[in-house]
Amino acid sequence: MNNIITANEFATYRDVGKKIDTDKINECIKLAQSVDLYDVLNDFYFDLIENLNNQDYQDLLSGSTFTCNGSNYYQEGIKSLLSDYTYSRYVYSVNTNLTPFGAVTKFSQDSTPVDRNLLKDISKQTVIDASIKFEMIDKYLKSKSSLFPRYSSGNNPNINTNSQRFTVIK
Repeated sequence: MNNIITANEFATYRDVGKKIDTDKINECIKLAQSVDLYDVLNDFYFDLIENLNNQDYQDLLSGSTFTCNGSNYYQEGIKSLLSDYTYSRYVYSVNTNLTPFGAVTKFSQDSTPVDRNLLKDISKQTVIDASIKFEMIDKYLKSKSSLFPRYSSGNNPNINTNSQRFTVIK
């Protein structure tokens, strides 16, 4: 599977410290991309993966200004959105290492572990922020329906409503 962002790109979007654990971040990227991003993009996710190097998709990936109904808007891009989803998964795994003897928490002489409920709150708030960010990306995709016809063709009975799916009853 092609990752949309790398661990180093993720670190530019989110403050994760100077020494990053690339393996942990890559695992979080993989899950965030294949689960969370797919959840909001539906089948258009596959178009995105196939067109990562397509010039027409670069504004969608990196963010851009656009006009919709005569007003100017800015969308931050799929890479930024994916970084948020990755971060929400990463905060759970950053203090934990899996060993042959089970999961262990990192400790040092001068540190105290963060309360798990605080990590849950950070993760949940990050997902809420990502949902708000996605609303503008959704507006961008719909305003460019000729460029991204699979995103909102209107022929699919499942309506994309920011991670909540409804079926149209006819």
